[in-house]
Amino acid sequence: MASSSPKTTVWIAAVALECDMPLATRDAHFDRVDGLTVLHW
Repeated sequence: MASSSPKTTVWIAAVALECDMPLATRDAHFDRVDGLTVLHW
């Protein structure tokens, strides 16, 4: 699977943060988002 575009990464991260939920992903872009809990799988 290709990684997300930077704009898509921001929107996905924003939704996870707003909902106070972790994000399960293989995309390393999300590791750079402050406050976001990333579940690597």
